[in-house]
Order: sequence, then C-alpha cells, then structure tokens
Amino acid sequence: LDDVANISFTDFSCDCDPDVVPFCCITNPYKRHTNYEYLKNEPYHTTTVTNLSLPAGFSLKNHTIMAPAPGTPPDKNYPYMTLPIPENGYHYSVSTKDYPLPLTVFRPYFKNPKTIHAKKGEELSVFICLRDPASEATMDQAECKIYNETLAKPHYVVEGRKRDIKITAKSLPDGASFSLLPGPFTDCYQKGCLSFTPSEAGHYTIRFIADDGLIPVTDTITVLVD
Repeated sequence: LDDVANISFTDFSCDCDPDVVPFCCITNPYKRHTNYEYLKNEPYHTTTVTNLSLPAGFSLKNHTIMAPAPGTPPDKNYPYMTLPIPENGYHYSVSTKDYPLPLTVFRPYFKNPKTIHAKKGEELSVFICLRDPASEATMDQAECKIYNETLAKPHYVVEGRKRDIKITAKSLPDGASFSLLPGPFTDCYQKGCLSFTPSEAGHYTIRFIADDGLIPVTDTITVLVD
C-alpha cells in the first residue's frame, strides 16, 4: 500500500508462502507530483499510509523508500546519481538481456559545455552532443561506456533499444543556425552543429530540446560575445 488513507479490509484472503507478509505499507519521503518527477530542484514531499484497518490474523510490515525514483536527476534536494546500476546498489532478478530497458528511467541527456566564449564578427562552431543510454547500450564490452564513463572497461552492459530522437534548437539569435550531422558517432548518440557569427557583443542563451516521444529533455548554452 502506497499513499492511501482511511482504508479497511474485510472478508480478505490471499494465497502466499508462509514467510511472505501479505501487507506492506510504504513511506516515501522522495515523492514528486505526477509529470514533475524529472524536473531538477522540484521539491519532494512525503507520502505514507494512515488509518489502516486489517483483518484479524494478518501481519504487516513497513518500508521506507530511501532515495528518489531511478532516473531522477541529481539536484540540490538529492545530489546523488539514481541510475539503476550495480554501482548504485541495484540488482535485477531478470537478466537485462531478456528484459528491455524502461525508457522513462534511462533518459537521454545532453553532454555540452554550459558557457562558450566568442568574438564579435567571428564565426563560432560548436558540436552539440546527445547521449542516450537506452539506445547506446550494446553487448559490446569494448564500446559501451554509458553506465559509468569513469571506468576504462565497463563491466555492466545490457542490450538497448534503437529509436529516433529529434533535436531542435530554440531561441537562436540572429546570425545563428543549427543542423544535425549524419552519423553514426563514437562519442554521441546524435550530434548537431551550432554555427554563430555574432554581430553584437553580449550574452546569448540558446536552448536545445531532445524529444523521444516520452519526456522532452532540455539543455541551455550561454554564448558570451566580446
């Protein structure tokens, strides 16, 4: 039972092993409202079970969730990675080669510089890099580094899903253009090129959106023009 109140069970029966507790109540201090799960710095709230009435003879256990849902981005409210991998304490009962990756957990992400310096009147070219764990993961130990890029030889890889992700650029200033590059790439799942010849000094913020049809992912780059 998760996030319920004022509930009672009558005329209840269940078939389970003797060592299985039939009722479990969940307390989750890392809950976010629906459709806000993946927003950075979105406040967490606590959900629990209150005013529960069980039939006589049935046992109950309580469990507290100690981390946000896998895939939640680290932020000021929880600064740690939540990717469901063995390095973070996750283990699967079903082999991942037989169980497809959940696309709402293994989200695409941009791997771009946050700030770029440019000079007025000079052309600037910047590669925009998108990584996608669910698509990049393969059974090739020599190539796949998506789960822990700090490891020279990754020891945990799964079979991914090939899919189409579209990248678009928003708020392009005058003199700027963005185009996708033909793949495949060894360092990115998808790559584009931002070209910008600024005519005026100042700060320019450009927003990039990657849409896989589930949850759009955004990233911003600030161009500082002298």
